[in-house]
Amino acid sequence: MSSKLQSLEKLQDTIADTFALYSAADGEQFAKGYRKYPKVWRLVTTSDMALEKALLSYFKKLAKTVATGINWQQYEQRVDKVKQASVLDFIQVNWTDQSLLVKVLLVKALKDAIEGGGSFVELETAINIGWTADNKYAQTFLQKYAVKLSGNLNKSTIELVKSSLDMSISLGESQSEATSRLINVIANPRRAATIAHTETVRAFAGGSMSVAAQVGVDRKRWDSTIGACPICAPLDGMTVALDKPFTTGIFSEPAHPNCRCLTKFLMPESGKPAEYDPDEVAKMVIDQY
Repeated sequence: MSSKLQSLEKLQDTIADTFALYSAADGEQFAKGYRKYPKVWRLVTTSDMALEKALLSYFKKLAKTVATGINWQQYEQRVDKVKQASVLDFIQVNWTDQSLLVKVLLVKALKDAIEGGGSFVELETAINIGWTADNKYAQTFLQKYAVKLSGNLNKSTIELVKSSLDMSISLGESQSEATSRLINVIANPRRAATIAHTETVRAFAGGSMSVAAQVGVDRKRWDSTIGACPICAPLDGMTVALDKPFTTGIFSEPAHPNCRCLTKFLMPESGKPAEYDPDEVAKMVIDQY
């Protein structure tokens, strides 16, 4: 390995460690297993950082789009009359287009997390199947997952917009005041960070579950992070079949927003590889969401 490459990897590790320390303030630390392999650690933190940055940029643009799309004359009438009809009836925003925009940024930002999840299993089992984000199973999971997540994010954003305008109307706020409230609600850095931290772990799980099925893993074990919450602490060390949920009904990480626990994998004691459909196992990660 050249000295330049070594220096670059050292810099990447420093950035990853700094990010992990900073982002732990939002919720939890990464479980130790994420740091076990430098390649995996760089991939998961790079994905997390990229998604947080992309989401915050998107939410800022969306806030302006929504504010521009509001019929403020109708808003002023609502302030005077406070009708019962939905406030969304005077907002002109193409939410279908917004879902597509979110899907594109998710696919781009989460590739590294999915690759990292699969690479983690390859390294743990010492079985190299040549996993990358371009693997057909990775692409199937990523596309289905991005569609579902983009739709859910759209719905939650619409609810935030509605709640913000409802509050502004009830308080009799001016257009300027309502706009300021709306922008602060939509372009909330904490929201972008929480989504990024949570969904990076989910994408990682999608990759790890898919590869686990391909290499013949038959069981999975929950590895709680340090100082785990009441949801995850009872799961620590619990082992179940690869295609089964843990006793609390959770199939894989993340168990909650900002969860950074990890699933580890066990090969059959008989030595005979188990047989699971990679698409079906990875789909369970999406269905849990």
